[in-house]
Amino acid sequence: MTVYFAHITDTHLRDGVDDTLYGRRPYTCTAQLVDILNTLPQKPDFVVHTGDVVDMPSAAAYSHARELFGRLTMPVYFAAGNHDNVAMMRDYLPFAPYHSFSDASDERLVYAFEVGDERFLVLDARGVGYRPLPQGWLPEAQLALLKKEMAADTRPLTIFIHYPILSVNSRPTDTHMLVMNGEAVHQALLPGRERIRAVFHGHIHRPFQTVRDGILYTAASSAIAQLDVWPADTTISSASAEPVGFSFVHCLPQHTLIQPHTF
Repeated sequence: MTVYFAHITDTHLRDGVDDTLYGRRPYTCTAQLVDILNTLPQKPDFVVHTGDVVDMPSAAAYSHARELFGRLTMPVYFAAGNHDNVAMMRDYLPFAPYHSFSDASDERLVYAFEVGDERFLVLDARGVGYRPLPQGWLPEAQLALLKKEMAADTRPLTIFIHYPILSVNSRPTDTHMLVMNGEAVHQALLPGRERIRAVFHGHIHRPFQTVRDGILYTAASSAIAQLDVWPADTTISSASAEPVGFSFVHCLPQHTLIQPHTF
């Protein structure tokens, strides 16, 4: 069975529908994205958002998210970004059913779900509570979960997380935006690398691919604005003239295809 999904990220919805960020209206961009996803030639089995659903966690911003993502005609899942609040995500967002590894009082959002013969795991590397720290850190409990997952199953596995795990060869990004114990995460994944399709992330507002030891780490375009990621960069800056986008993913029996799209 082939499974298709759309990977979206970093919508950064704000309180007002006319509020702007990086010179664009997040509400307008997200509404357009939802319309595109609903009319794709191949309907995805689900949509996954890898975090920063909102720019600041508020009832108004998450209400916009609930309205917009509630229009999707397929199931939707969310990972928590550094700008998100998990309690508000649970209260407002239209999650499809999943198996949680954290209870309703936990400030982390960690869960799994299955589609056909495929397994999907969502991790949470944020600081506890609402602190929009750009760096991530995967707690020991989730590292242990990864190790158990690598040993306990043989089905194809796809992982979603907000932060990049490995270096993107840009000093400000590598200093401020990675999972800071990313090497430990990579080592935890190695025993299961034959079954891992990819680790999908956002946060860097840039489509990006890294392959190490046969494991693919890949980011999608931000839905509102891209950021520059170059080796000689000294600061993180917006590439506001570039189009926004998402990725469409084909989980085929023998391989995985990732199609970037812009709009």
